[in-house]
Amino acid sequence: MIPLARTNNLLITQVGEEVIVYDQERDTAHCLNAMAARVWHYCDGQNKVEDIAKLLEEDLEVSADEEVDWRGLVWLTLEELQRFYLIQEYLSQPISPVVQSAGESRVSRRKMIKTATLVGGFAVGSMFPLVKSIVAPSPGMAVPVSTPPPKNCSGTCQTLVGTFVRLNWTCPSNKSCALNCATLTGGCS
Repeated sequence: MIPLARTNNLLITQVGEEVIVYDQERDTAHCLNAMAARVWHYCDGQNKVEDIAKLLEEDLEVSADEEVDWRGLVWLTLEELQRFYLIQEYLSQPISPVVQSAGESRVSRRKMIKTATLVGGFAVGSMFPLVKSIVAPSPGMAVPVSTPPPKNCSGTCQTLVGTFVRLNWTCPSNKSCALNCATLTGGCS
């Protein structure tokens, strides 16, 4: 199956080479580093994993004598993107293709990290796909817990004709209630 990036109910902002994605359905925010952002961008429903690997290799202009498992990096990135619900369609595969030499059945994450240590001046931190996520607080959680409730204020004033008027109003907790019988108003100070 050709990988397809999810775009519904997402707010997407590019910040330098990174991409910030806010998932409105799950109230989570994700920061995709340059590698993860490139792979996610290429998941347009047109590119196969091999195509994305080739595009990454061309984008990053790595010297021919550097050994990088581009296909493995794409699969690893797809696993990360799927974990955070940023991929719509994707058929899970091993991290790396089968390796015929040295009797290994597949390349491990450790070997992939080792082969990606320094590529074209990139350190492993920028070469390795990374998605950092946080859960966004709901609006109700955004109010500081230490904020006390507002004060309900009331007062009674006698008018010039001898009747009494009861006033009710609300003040923030950090304000004092103030009654002005001359104007028959209540306020906060």
